[in-house]
Amino acid sequence: MSNNGADLTFGYISCFVAILLFGSNFVPLKKFDTGDGNYFSLIVNVILFLKMKFLFWSFKSIATKINHVDLDT
Repeated sequence: MSNNGADLTFGYISCFVAILLFGSNFVPLKKFDTGDGNYFSLIVNVILFLKMKFLFWSFKSIATKINHVDLDT
């Protein structure tokens, strides 16, 4: 592992960008009353699950067509 200062700077910048982008995800909700947030949390989790399932399915289908590899494990 190197002790390069550029690596440390890149790490701090990456953390700062992640904080800004992920933290600003819920800012539009301040306009609406979300109650205790359980229903909103459920909807967000279901949407994320469906997105990831679709992305994995599309990657799997493209990879099998390109590489002729069976990824059903």
